[in-house]
Amino acid sequence: MISKSQKVVKKKGNLISEYVSNPHLIDGYKYDLRLYVLVTSLNPLKIYLFKEGLCRLCTAKYSTK
Repeated sequence: MISKSQKVVKKKGNLISEYVSNPHLIDGYKYDLRLYVLVTSLNPLKIYLFKEGLCRLCTAKYSTK
């Protein structure tokens, strides 16, 4: 959370991701989704979600081995 008294450092871009140790599977195959958003303002909050995204599917069944 960013308050009005804090300064936001502008950067070219950021990638936010999180490792999931127990992933959701589709018929035993791991997958991931990537959505692209653009935050143009924090006060008022303005977020744009791009129409296109990315879905990647593995070709081998998921195993912890």
